[in-house]
Amino acid sequence: MDWRELLGELERHTRLGSWDDLPPFRETFLAQLTDRQQRAGLRDFGRLLAWLATEAPAPTSTPAAGWRAGLCAGLADLRFTANHLAVLSRDFLTTEPEGSPRHRRACAAGLLALKLARAAQDLEGLSPRRRRNAREPVPDTPGSPPPAPGSPEA
Repeated sequence: MDWRELLGELERHTRLGSWDDLPPFRETFLAQLTDRQQRAGLRDFGRLLAWLATEAPAPTSTPAAGWRAGLCAGLADLRFTANHLAVLSRDFLTTEPEGSPRHRRACAAGLLALKLARAAQDLEGLSPRRRRNAREPVPDTPGSPPPAPGSPEA
């Protein structure tokens, strides 16, 4: 598939829009709050925070640094989504009767979690810093485990 076909598929299957269209807080985070007004207040605060962050220019930022930061942020979100779906899947697979609609959805969520986790690993493998030293995690990548005690990076 060339990049034009890929872009067409992305437009058909995702909400491909502006960065400004993305919500500042994940709904999975906001769902932890039971009060509807609190959720609405955090959404408003998130929009304000996003507006403040995007209105101020970053004079030291380079296009390459912005791309790397965006990729790291995307990887962190990808890992978060994979873990969220894995936890949901585990919880429903162990509590719902086998063959029930919720059990089938939990299986589908678990399979999707695996695909997302593998996609994150594939993207991490493309990092030039990763290829130089494949055994050590990149320390400034969101979601990477902290360096082991006694390791050169600790």
